[in-house]
Amino acid sequence: MKNRRIVCSFLVCALALCSCSKASETTESTKTTTSSTTKETTLETAGTSENGNHPSGFILYDVEDNTTAAEDFTSSEKWVRVKDDFIYGDGTHTSMIRASQEYPGFAEGDSCDNVTRDLELPTQVDDISIVWASSDESLISCDGKVTPPHEHSKYVLLTATFEREGITAEKAYVVRVARDMFADIGTDKILPLDNYNEIWAFEAIGIDTDNWDYPGWFYEYDEMGQLYFFEDIIDDLSIYDDSTAAIADYFISGTLVEPTVETAHESYLMFYSMRKILGWKDNSEMRFEGIMGDGYTVIYDYAQYYNGVPTRGWAKIIIGPYAGINMVHSWILQIPDGFDEKPSVSEEEVSTEYNITNVTLAITEYNGEIKLIWRGYSTESPEYVIVDAKTGEELSRGSTVIN
Repeated sequence: MKNRRIVCSFLVCALALCSCSKASETTESTKTTTSSTTKETTLETAGTSENGNHPSGFILYDVEDNTTAAEDFTSSEKWVRVKDDFIYGDGTHTSMIRASQEYPGFAEGDSCDNVTRDLELPTQVDDISIVWASSDESLISCDGKVTPPHEHSKYVLLTATFEREGITAEKAYVVRVARDMFADIGTDKILPLDNYNEIWAFEAIGIDTDNWDYPGWFYEYDEMGQLYFFEDIIDDLSIYDDSTAAIADYFISGTLVEPTVETAHESYLMFYSMRKILGWKDNSEMRFEGIMGDGYTVIYDYAQYYNGVPTRGWAKIIIGPYAGINMVHSWILQIPDGFDEKPSVSEEEVSTEYNITNVTLAITEYNGEIKLIWRGYSTESPEYVIVDAKTGEELSRGSTVIN
C-alpha cells in the first residue's frame, strides 16, 4: 500500500458551481433544407462531423485550458467543459431554450457531475423535435441508456438539435458518468475511525497552554485502512475537534497524492467511516445534497437530518483531483437523545400569528441549545422569521436583503 501525506488548506471552498444547462449568449445563424421525407439542418458556421456523431461547431476545454474540437472528442477521464455551449438559430424560439434547460433529465440524486443511471433524452417536447447525439455510446447511448465505466469516471459530450417550425438551434452538454468500482460496497463494510491519539506539544506550535482559550484539539491517525475503497495508509491526518458545544465543528484536511474518491457513493463511504470522529451520532442522518466543481476541486455536499426533519448541520467532502487537496469539514448539531421533533404549535398558527409564508420545520442551535423551530419569510417586510415550534415564541428576525 502507498503512503500519502496530508497538509492543511482552507482555500479550496471558493468554487464555481457546475452547471450543465447555462446557455451562452453567442448568436449564430442556421440554414435549413427540407426534402419531401426528411428535414436536415446544417450549421453555416460549423458543419457536421464526418462520423455524424455530433456537430463540430462546439469546442471543449480542459483543466489546463487545452481545447478540442467536438468531432475529435469521444470521452475522457479528465475534466472538460464546452465553450459557447448554445448555438442559436436565426429566430430561435424561447420554448426551445427552455427545453434545452430542462433536459437532459437526471435520475434522483444524479446531476451533470454524477450520472449513475439512465438519462431522460426526449425526442419531442410539445411542438419541438429533438435529436440527441453522444460522443461515446458505450457510456451513454442516444436514447439515454447509461453504462457506467468500472475503473474511472468519464466525461461524455451530449449534443441536442432542437427544431420547431423550420428553425433549429443546438446545445452541447458535458456529463460525467460515475464509475461503478465501489457501487457494491455498503456501509456494513466501513468501520468507524475512532481510535485516535492526541499529538503535538501545543507550545511547539505557538500555543500557550497556561493561558489559552482554544476550543479544539488535534489528532493523528496512523492508519486509515478502514476506508475500504482507499486500500491505503495515510500519515499525519490532522483533525480540528470542538465536540464540547451544541455544535460539533470538525475539520479534517490534507493532501493525498492520488485521490480515489470519484463518486457521490464513495464520498458517503468516506464520510461514514468518520462518523464518530465528526460527531455524527446514530440518531442523525446525513443526506447527499449534490456536487459542486470547477475542474480543480469537487465538493460533495451533505445535510444533517433528525427523524426526517432538516437541521442546520452539514458536511462537505472536498476532493482535488488535480490540485491534490482533500478535506472533510462538518458542522453537526449534537441532538440530545430523546429530542422531540414534533411541534406543539402548528404551521398554520405560526403563519397567521407572524404573517409569514414558505414556513418549514427545522432543528437549529439557539443560544447554546438545540431547538425545534418554524422558519419562514415575512409577508410585510424583507425579513425571515424564526419561531420556537414548542412555545410559539419568536426567536429572531433577519433581513433577506443583501447589500
